[in-house]
Amino acid sequence: MYTTKTKQNERLQGFPDGWTLIPGASDSARYKALGNSVAIPCVSFVLRGIAYFLRKIDEEQEESPPCTSTPTT
Repeated sequence: MYTTKTKQNERLQGFPDGWTLIPGASDSARYKALGNSVAIPCVSFVLRGIAYFLRKIDEEQEESPPCTSTPTT
């Protein structure tokens, strides 16, 4: 059975090589840190999608005429 190396795990998560290479950190600590992280490419993809729809909503609000109804009491 093949197990991935820490460098490969860093790459899979979107981090640069050696990102978790902290003096004194064991390989198991590095694996744990990577396992508890989020994949940067996934976060980037989701945030780009959110930004797109927020911009779209903002543009639609700018194009629509303001509400001119008067409040009733």
